[in-house]
Amino acid sequence: MEKQRSIGVTIFGWLFIIFGTFGIIIVPIGMYTDRILPPPHDLGTPIYYFDNTLSFIFSICGLISGLFILKLRNWARRLAIILRLIGIALLIIYIPLDKGYTKHFETGTDALYMQERQTILKYYKLEDQRGALEKIEKRRLVSKINFNILYIILLVFTVGYKVIIIYFFTHPKVKEQFKSGVKM
Repeated sequence: MEKQRSIGVTIFGWLFIIFGTFGIIIVPIGMYTDRILPPPHDLGTPIYYFDNTLSFIFSICGLISGLFILKLRNWARRLAIILRLIGIALLIIYIPLDKGYTKHFETGTDALYMQERQTILKYYKLEDQRGALEKIEKRRLVSKINFNILYIILLVFTVGYKVIIIYFFTHPKVKEQFKSGVKM
């Protein structure tokens, strides 16, 4: 009897294939371009190489998982769950270490603020300077708050996506599709 694959399994299988392929292509390109035009964060540090190497390995595993999920292999379903659990654990560990992007954003915001401040002090009348400086200071604070809110939203989305995958592939009806006499 031919095993039937649900639409959800098919969608997740193809998503894993697409994202895995994308990661396999983009991570080496990113590391190469970082060597040419270094970003102002963590380049050359062990955490940078660890992060990129792990991303590459996860991409390969995701691609393999997706291919064999489409063939309803139970080990691929388990691999998908394990990858997401490890991803959540790494997020929890990595969040305190992830200062590079935040620092880069704050440095850029502060540089822009200083440039605008210099422009105001140079070109504005003395009586207008105080109001203009207060406006750019408020804008700077709002930018920092908005960045932190966006960062939290992205973290919630990322963890949510991983939890949905774990829930989906541990659901009894989905697990049943992967049984049907398949050996591990």
